[in-house]
Amino acid sequence: MEEVAVLDVRHGLVLNTLRAASVSLRLELLVSGDLAVYPHNGSTRNEFKAEINVYGNSNDMAIVASLLSDAGIYLQEPEQLAPAANYRNPHVLLWDNQDVTPRFQRALLSLEASFENAVERILDEPKEASSHTCFLQDSRISSVLCSHQISALQFMLSRESETLYDSSLTLWDSVVHHGRIMFAHRVTKVEASERPSACRGGILADEMGMGKSLTVLALIVHSLDQAIRFADAEDPAYYVKKHNRYNSRATLIITPKSSLSL
Repeated sequence: MEEVAVLDVRHGLVLNTLRAASVSLRLELLVSGDLAVYPHNGSTRNEFKAEINVYGNSNDMAIVASLLSDAGIYLQEPEQLAPAANYRNPHVLLWDNQDVTPRFQRALLSLEASFENAVERILDEPKEASSHTCFLQDSRISSVLCSHQISALQFMLSRESETLYDSSLTLWDSVVHHGRIMFAHRVTKVEASERPSACRGGILADEMGMGKSLTVLALIVHSLDQAIRFADAEDPAYYVKKHNRYNSRATLIITPKSSLSL
């Protein structure tokens, strides 16, 4: 038998008391770990965690709970469990007469994994706004956009337009409950009686050399006429006087100084 750990006196005494209290009790040691690297000096050492599972009959639960509680030790949810064993923790308060204690940590990990998978499925779905399916390139852009640039332009237009709710890019789906239209979030499953305000904007993250600059220029030109109408809609003097600002048709571009040719 290989020695892998040393118990402190308190835990050692309690476990010996448990073993003497009932012949049906069985202790199982599980060890997990890996090689740890310390960034401050680059040294390595083996780090592992020792978990002791207590197996026994249901008749032993009361005495196990009492002996451990008296010693200030409380059973925790096991990370590993024998396949045929039923997990029952007398230190977990349950509101109903359940034969098995819920595995809360495992359920939480499963929920987190389900959430991540749901997000991945949404991000992996091909998305194109229906209102821009028949897209016509602006004649002021002389270069012909590639298909991926058109898709990116459709994406950005849908994120900026008033028809965002009609796009497949929204995370809110309409559902009918008891004859009433509700809106359910595709990831969190939260429901609302009115469609929540959508978050405008987005990120164009194509790789270098894919023509992001041309795509953004096409976006600016596509909405240029609308921007001009917006700038001329109000009297600039009124805005300067009342709000210290006025409508503008400009597009703000923020870029690192290193990308500018001086």
